Amino acid sequence: TGRDIIDFRFPYASGGTSIEVKTSTSERVHHINGLAQVMVPDGYSTGLLGSIVITETDGSTGMTALGLVADLRSMVSESSDSFDEFQNSLESKISIRGPACIDERYFFTAMEGCLRLIEVSSVPKPIAGSGVIEVEWLADVSGCSEIDEGDASALLLSISSP
Repeated sequence: TGRDIIDFRFPYASGGTSIEVKTSTSERVHHINGLAQVMVPDGYSTGLLGSIVITETDGSTGMTALGLVADLRSMVSESSDSFDEFQNSLESKISIRGPACIDERYFFTAMEGCLRLIEVSSVPKPIAGSGVIEVEWLADVSGCSEIDEGDASALLLSISSP
């Protein structure tokens, strides 16, 4: 199938949860590739933007994109029923997104508090005028409220154990 505009869909988590992940190396300003990325999909009760801020390091700490992919590949045991599906999905995403996914040149780390789960309804959106088919924009989500820690923990637990 074609590329999904939303990174993750968990139909079994909390009545259906979608998460669009955005990463930045400075502030919580993210490029949004269209309104569909920050909308709750039909049949889902929750839509979140996972805002991650990372920091480039000198290589003595952190991880490269290739290192992250290696970690992701090792997350699912070969004996797992979902191994082939997971590996195929990961390889498809790498193929679509290109060689930056396996780059070994730059090391990045994530500090405490780097991830914020933000309700997509609170993400700033442009107002599309007459004749506008689609828009892309930069959204500053630093002022958006995130879901509380307890709800985030419960959600992540429901995702990791369907």
